[in-house]
Amino acid sequence: MVRYYQRRSVKVPGQTIRDAVQYYATSGNQRETCTLYGLTRSMFQKYLKQDPASIPDECSQGRFKPIFSTEQEEEIISYVNCLANRFYAITRRSLGELAFQLAERNNLPHTFRNGTASEGWINSFLGRHEDILSLRTGTPTSFARVTEFARGPVYRFFDLLEEIVSAKGFTADTIFNMDETGLTVVPSKQPKRIAQKGRRSLPVIVAKERGELCTILCSFSANGKYIPPMFIFPKKAKNINYANAPAESIHAISDRGWSNSECFVKWLKHFRKFASDSQGTNVLLLVDNHGSHICYEAVKYCRSHRIELLTLPPHSTHKLQPLDVGLFSPLKAKYSEYLVKWHFENQNKIPRVEDIPAIFRLAYEAASKRETAINAFRATGIWQYNMHTEEWKPNRHVFDEEFSEQESSLTDSVSSSNGASDIDSPPDSPDSELIPDTPDPVPIWPSSHTLASVDTQPQSKKQLLRLRRESLVPYSSSSEDEEEIEQIDLTVEIREVQENDDSLVASGELPETNVPPVETILHMAKASTSKASHFTVGPFELESELVNLDPKEKPCSKRKPRPKLAAEHMTSDENMSRLRTKELNSKRKRTSSDSEDKRQTRSTTVASKLSLRSGKRL
Repeated sequence: MVRYYQRRSVKVPGQTIRDAVQYYATSGNQRETCTLYGLTRSMFQKYLKQDPASIPDECSQGRFKPIFSTEQEEEIISYVNCLANRFYAITRRSLGELAFQLAERNNLPHTFRNGTASEGWINSFLGRHEDILSLRTGTPTSFARVTEFARGPVYRFFDLLEEIVSAKGFTADTIFNMDETGLTVVPSKQPKRIAQKGRRSLPVIVAKERGELCTILCSFSANGKYIPPMFIFPKKAKNINYANAPAESIHAISDRGWSNSECFVKWLKHFRKFASDSQGTNVLLLVDNHGSHICYEAVKYCRSHRIELLTLPPHSTHKLQPLDVGLFSPLKAKYSEYLVKWHFENQNKIPRVEDIPAIFRLAYEAASKRETAINAFRATGIWQYNMHTEEWKPNRHVFDEEFSEQESSLTDSVSSSNGASDIDSPPDSPDSELIPDTPDPVPIWPSSHTLASVDTQPQSKKQLLRLRRESLVPYSSSSEDEEEIEQIDLTVEIREVQENDDSLVASGELPETNVPPVETILHMAKASTSKASHFTVGPFELESELVNLDPKEKPCSKRKPRPKLAAEHMTSDENMSRLRTKELNSKRKRTSSDSEDKRQTRSTTVASKLSLRSGKRL
């Protein structure tokens, strides 16, 4: 098949051909009939010999026949979209291999070779469905982010947020987000350069293959107020060029340029100075679960200086952290741009980590716009404008559409083979008010909903779709007018239950005893051949044969597993008491006589080993 084949004739409805056959029966002139009905003579002669009842509803006038029918291509599209919703989006080569396998297993005539469809077929397939499918660059998302970003932890975070906002009366001026990002003197992405045509390579000078890290602590409010940044340099950084740094910014030193508890406490003092005009104003600070953010010294300082500290759910900062959503991407792009410009203006010089503040200032001034901060808080749902109540408040339903798509993609194949009903999706909701030059609006404020019960066909043993969470933290909804929304994770498991067991389910509170862990994520059940399939062996059947969907055995480890984290109000009385007890226990261990004996014994052992190696006596 020609790679870039263009169809010259349009398809003809089958009813037109039937009318042409009837007209020819009376006229007896093929040329006149084909001219009158706009048909090619070869096509008319082909269908003239057939029974009119067997003529399809749509007929092609060319001699090239498609390998897959329209219904079969729609089934391929459905499978491709299902893979994308399961975080395993298909590539062009994989699409060609899938088409080859479907043609071979279903005994369809084709011209594919070498185990894959041709580039021409792939281009034609994507061109025919360009309104549905497109080539996209995937965003790397860790397995932990996929498993942990679910409805339960997100709703629990919004419960705490709504409770704190209503109790303290926080507004857009007093809600802040803080996060760190790392910068080096090596551009993360090189821009396109202009050079002589025909060159094989174009070397470009950079400082090093891998630059030293400088950590930047940034913060802004829901009203678009920016706190001057803080720089953390490695210990060996000297003669820091701080004359051209952003105004009112500060810096600190750590061993490797990473953030630690001491640096964070120093930043908190800097933050308290610029967060509000009065030191007595309560402010809310949203941070992630990094150890330096929840240490005893930091929480103690926040408690005594009217800073409410609320942590985000683990592995959800790519969706819930306003700085990650709105600022850091354009900021790093601008930084790389000005770093390349610095190289051009300072030829024969190598940038050092001490030069980062001067380069960063230009990028920070270009990226730190008020609209960026407001839209970042709006996109995460932490602070949105409700057009019905005409007030700004948190919105927990901002990700409901995404959760519903992920859940439905996992249950579609299961429900089609087991007779399960579809999960109700939340109704459409009005758009939030946008700030000028903003991305597309995010739907907000849908009405609360619960999952429909999943019924199965009456059998001696039924297949029950059970949605569970491994680390769901029980909570109760803080909104009185809402129904209890059932918590769903992205994990689907098929279990055999007794006939009289009609329990489904994923509720907001799960029992803490005998809840087995979820072995795998995105486990797609084997889809049996249904009547709706237009293949003898469809894409889902091929996947069940070719892809290993069984959970792997977990490696045995003697290490104690880390405790599961969740969104917490760190400055609450309960958490403050827990941190104080933990700090006292740690201090007692460091100062006790037993610890001194152990430390002395360990030192003696190390010294004795060194003496044996060197042959010297102590």
